[in-house]
Amino acid sequence: MVSDTNKKIKTRKKKMSLQSMQYQHSQMQAKQEVAKNKNKKTRVIILNIFCLCLLPPECANKVWNPEDYDRGREREEKENENRKDSNLWNGEKKHMRTKKKKKKELMININKDGWIGHNSPR
Repeated sequence: MVSDTNKKIKTRKKKMSLQSMQYQHSQMQAKQEVAKNKNKKTRVIILNIFCLCLLPPECANKVWNPEDYDRGREREEKENENRKDSNLWNGEKKHMRTKKKKKKELMININKDGWIGHNSPR
C-alpha cells in the first residue's frame, strides 16, 4: 500500500504539461541558436517557437508582419542621414573615426496577451 502511494507521487512529479515542455524546448533551442551565431555578424534569436502554433485563431491577424519592420528600417535610415548632416561643419566633414557596426539582433517575442512583438535592440 505504501509503495503504491510513493509511485503515484513520483509520476505526478514527472508529468509536465505539453505547453510547458514545448516552451522549455523552444528556450533551449533559442540558447543554442545564440551560441551558434555568436561569431557571425547577424544573430537571430527566435523565442517561443512552439507557442506560435498554440495561439488561438483570433491572434492570427496580430502576428508580426515584415512590412512594419521595413518601415522601421526606413525611419532609422532617415535618422542616420540627419545625423550625417549634423556632422557637417563649415562645409567640411569633421574627422571622425568610423564606428564599427554592432551585431544586429533580431528578436521575436510573444507577449502575455499573445501578441508577437518584434524588437531589434540598438
